[in-house]
Amino acid sequence: MADRELPPAGRAGQLSPAEVAAHDAEHGAGSRTWYFPDGDRPPAGPADGPEAHESLMILNVCRRPATVDLDLYWTDRPPVLGVRLVVPAERVRGLRVPWFDDPADAGRAAVPVREQYALRVRSDIPVICQYGRLEAVPSFALYTTMGFTQ
Repeated sequence: MADRELPPAGRAGQLSPAEVAAHDAEHGAGSRTWYFPDGDRPPAGPADGPEAHESLMILNVCRRPATVDLDLYWTDRPPVLGVRLVVPAERVRGLRVPWFDDPADAGRAAVPVREQYALRVRSDIPVICQYGRLEAVPSFALYTTMGFTQ
């Protein structure tokens, strides 16, 4: 059975939630590669309101940690490849700019305010990714999207 293929359905023709959860815990769920083409770090916003931000949510339903590499693509310079982070087993991780685990990546992962970029997420096991942005200037707006996968 391929990693992404579910086991055959039982007598009722449907998998039980426990069967789906067991399969996902063993093999992961989602995709190994995700693309988000509309990165644009917002300015901080008013001091008395919610903090404007970008966030990348990564869900790992597998029993083992996901090793993830982030690649940032810019409009006017070469990409920054392989900013590494780990999403623990059976956890969700919410990341805000700048995204990194290793302090050595801090400078490489910096995203200037209002600079257009795109993001590729590469994982050693399937994960589920979602990107969101909260704008606070001139008014509040929440933007969230699932990425494109291969």
